[in-house]
Amino acid sequence: MAELTDYMPIGTDGEQPNEIIRTVAVVRGEVDFKMRCQPRFNYAMCGHSVNIEDRYAIFSPASDDFPPLALYSTVVLRQESADAISDFRLRAGERATFVFGGVRVQGEQPEMEFVEQRFHETARFWKEWIAKSKYKAGGAKWSTVRL
Repeated sequence: MAELTDYMPIGTDGEQPNEIIRTVAVVRGEVDFKMRCQPRFNYAMCGHSVNIEDRYAIFSPASDDFPPLALYSTVVLRQESADAISDFRLRAGERATFVFGGVRVQGEQPEMEFVEQRFHETARFWKEWIAKSKYKAGGAKWSTVRL
């Protein structure tokens, strides 16, 4: 049995890049995973190349109109066509994390040990935000028009 968590962290310092974080964790047993990252720039109208080094991939679009994107991982990545893939197995209590977003400064990678903390900070932000909501669930009024 596995658990998948996706979220976009809320940056509090203004320097946080826009990212999507996906974590897969095995709760019980042993699970085989196949991850494929297939970014498509400009709705797949712009090609791209990929450069993979162990645990990160840089996707560079063929046009300067779009910024490159990066996938950082806690598992080894490999290239298939212009995509990044990974086949891996996790046992109960193990997890793998993927961070997809802008390319970081050379040599600077996401601090994977802080992913869980970032998740809790994001959840706390949304809980506080919804607590301030003044929305009241009520009866919506519908009318029927006959022609």
